[in-house]
This record gives sequence, C-alpha cells and structure tokens, in this order.
Amino acid sequence: MDVIKTNFLPFECGRKFPTYFEFEKAKELFENQNFAVLMKTRSEKFHEKFHKHREKLLYKYVAFECKKRHIHKQSTAKGTRPNVKTGKLECNFKLKLSTSDGFLIVKESILEHCNHELSEERFRHLPEKLRLKMLNLA
Repeated sequence: MDVIKTNFLPFECGRKFPTYFEFEKAKELFENQNFAVLMKTRSEKFHEKFHKHREKLLYKYVAFECKKRHIHKQSTAKGTRPNVKTGKLECNFKLKLSTSDGFLIVKESILEHCNHELSEERFRHLPEKLRLKMLNLA
C-alpha cells in the first residue's frame, strides 16, 4: 500500500478557523496544491434559528474524506448484481471539525492518501474541476 503525504498542511489538530468561509479557502488551496478532492461525508448544521454562530460557522460538526475513500457497507439486496467499479480505493484521508468558543476547530486529521495516485493531470480532469471551468467560461 503506497502512502502519499501531503505537501501543504493547514489542517493540524487544534487549528482554529474563525469562519466557515476561511476554512473553505484553506480547503480549496489544499485541494489545488495536493491534487485531491475532499468530499463532505457527515455534517450537522446549527438548528437554532438565532444561534449566535450560525451565520459565520454554519456547522456544529463537519467531516471530510478523500473522494477515493470507500466505506464498505453490508448489502441487504437479495440475489446477485453486477460488480460496478466506483473508483473508490480505500484512501485513509480524513478530516473532522467541530465548533467550540466561536471557532471551527480541527478535531481529527489523517492527511495521508494511499492506494491512488495524486497527479495534476488526473486532478484537472475530474468532473468537479471540469464543471468549474465550464461555469467560469459562461
């Protein structure tokens, strides 16, 4: 199993972000410098309509994983189905944040990618990046 350590490390445990927008900027910079796409996997927004941190932090809790992460779920289907390749390769990358004292704080970070290549060429041709280029042209 090949492990790839990332070059830009803005997500060490304990790092505080004053707003979700600041975190999004750091996440986008991380993705562009390391050629990896991070997907939101779990989140919980502030439910209270007038919570004092709702506007700037958005989430009580939010977790991200590499797009190539795969979590095996036990099938409840009856019968056989074709094996469909999804491109999930059991990458270890994980990032969890939660709010405390008016900040979005990194609680857990595993910043190593494994079982897949990180290359600029592949990154630029991912559907997420192609869609962004099309929107910028319009």
